[in-house]
Amino acid sequence: ASADDPALSYGDAVAAFQSFEAGDAVYFCRGGAIAIDSAAGAWVNTSCRADAPCTVTGYEPPWGSGDEDAPILRQSAAGNGFSLSDPGNAAHEEGYVFSELTLECEVCADTEGDGFFLYNDIDDVLIENVTVVQG
Repeated sequence: ASADDPALSYGDAVAAFQSFEAGDAVYFCRGGAIAIDSAAGAWVNTSCRADAPCTVTGYEPPWGSGDEDAPILRQSAAGNGFSLSDPGNAAHEEGYVFSELTLECEVCADTEGDGFFLYNDIDDVLIENVTVVQG
């Protein structure tokens, strides 16, 4: 994935992330919004490394003026905005960066979901310049 080939859906982004090599990135369009599909799966990848993290971030669209807001990811149903949870036996995972995003969700601070859910041996995660808004 690249800024020249951005994710067109949340499911596409998750699928790309799951097959990344260390250091790869998935991009969402600044100034845009995308619906979160909790059924898309978890943001897990054993190839990412602390010294070569896999990144989820925004990109400046070619038509942009340079002042577009961070990409908005909208969670409207029960579930986690970003689930970093390997459901099987613990397999060490590390090296994730989530930056320059806005997460809007109806249940992020509810018993039905979290903005970011990390579980089962997930290490070296950087979440920076991410706004989580409960709506």
